[in-house]
Amino acid sequence: MHKKIVKDHLGNKDSLILVGPIHPDITAIEKKHLETKAPIVCIDGGAKNCPFPHLSIGDGDSLGRSCEISFSAEKDFTDLEGFIQNIPDNIKYIHAFGFSGGRFDHLLVVLGNFFNLADSNRICIQMYGRDPLTILPLGDHDLEMSGTFSLLTLSEAKVSISGDCQYTLDSATLPPFSGNLLSNIGRGKIHLSSNVAVGVINVRGN
Repeated sequence: MHKKIVKDHLGNKDSLILVGPIHPDITAIEKKHLETKAPIVCIDGGAKNCPFPHLSIGDGDSLGRSCEISFSAEKDFTDLEGFIQNIPDNIKYIHAFGFSGGRFDHLLVVLGNFFNLADSNRICIQMYGRDPLTILPLGDHDLEMSGTFSLLTLSEAKVSISGDCQYTLDSATLPPFSGNLLSNIGRGKIHLSSNVAVGVINVRGN
């Protein structure tokens, strides 16, 4: 039943806006919604100040009332995981607001959820915040990079980087969270290849 409710809300769109409970930037959400016309899903407390029609999902603990898709507080999965279990196959892009800046353990679980989703469903996920993170599914990607950027994998990965950047790699096998992918400098077009999901962090400051 939950899967049908989510599917009916998202329709045949290939992208969605996902709003989390950690101080989401409402102005940025409004701008992205007007730009993309993507449907909005709010994870629990993310629905508090959302100005556009949306579907709320969660156990209500950070919202203070019941969500449209309601979970019991006595559950062994997070509200985000409950939503991920019901994402239809047509979704290929997620714009995520309000998922960083809170508890560190929560952030680690969110990152695990998003990287696993990118791997399993071949979805590109953009996390907005101080240092925006784009999680790309495995494969080949052509990017435009300017300034300092870092790459992140949560599992062992074979990574290649070529193009207009300071540091290149030729099919290097790296452990998760490898420092080898930290603080590169982009000056234009970059080609990135990875056999697992990889995060691209645009570093705005030290």
